[in-house]
Parts: sequence; C-alpha cells; structure tokens
Amino acid sequence: MENGVAYIGDDAAYALKARTGAEEWSFETGGSIESSLAVAHGVVFASSTGGALYALNAKTGGELWAFGTSANIISSPTLANGVVYFGSDDGNVYALNAATGSQLWEFSTGGKVESSAAFTNGVVYIGSVSRCGAEARLLRCERRRAADRGWRHPGDRAAG
Repeated sequence: MENGVAYIGDDAAYALKARTGAEEWSFETGGSIESSLAVAHGVVFASSTGGALYALNAKTGGELWAFGTSANIISSPTLANGVVYFGSDDGNVYALNAATGSQLWEFSTGGKVESSAAFTNGVVYIGSVSRCGAEARLLRCERRRAADRGWRHPGDRAAG
C-alpha cells in the first residue's frame, strides 16, 4: 500500500482506493498473479504465471517495462538498493535494474523457484524445489552478479 492505494493481484494487477475499494486502474498480465505485488518510488512490480515480471506506473497502471522468463513466476518480487529480485519456475533467480528492467544477473538453482527472496547485508536468501524436495540457498550478491553459493540446506530429506 502506498499513498492510500492498495495494490493487489489475481487475474490482473489492481490499484484500489484503500478507504473505499474503488478501482483506480487494472493491468492484464497475460496470466494470474499468485504473489504479492511490490511497490516503491511510484512503481508497482507484479509477477505473472504468464512468465513475466512487470513494472507499472503506480498512478496510472501504465507499463514501464516487462521482463520475460521461460516459465511461470510465482515468486513475489523483492526490492533492495535499486534492484528487483525474483525467481521463476525455469529454475533461475533473477536480478534486474528496478528502473530499467535490464538484467543484471541470473543464477540457476536447478529447481523451480516459487518462494520470495529475502535480502539483507548484500545476501539474497531464497528457496527452490528440486526432485528431492525443498532447498534453501544463500547467494552472495553484488549489484552486477551472483557469486558463489554460500551454503545449501536440503530441506525435507524425506521428500526425496
């Protein structure tokens, strides 16, 4: 929520007046939105099962940019230091310039990434799903690249 407007998604991205529920705008993403939208500096970020992450003008709902992947995006976008992080069912974690949508880096996890990233002290924490169950991963991140994995937690060992 920002400036008295709630931003939500289901079959589209919506901006609703928080006090009345009146629709300000809607934006069709070509798929459903199964995660939270992120809002910062007048921009709404929405991921879609249509395989794209969208940056939308928070006041008008107009598309600023879109970044496509080869699979569903269930992961909520996470913003930190001018970078938007998200995962895709294509098995990658992506880092994009939040202002332009240009790709800074991608990191292959080897499994679907449907969880949302957490970012603190230059480190991205994110979960992925492999044939043997869930895994938590730590990526040491810089603005321009994802460096080596710091660690990997096997998650539910019984699932394998």
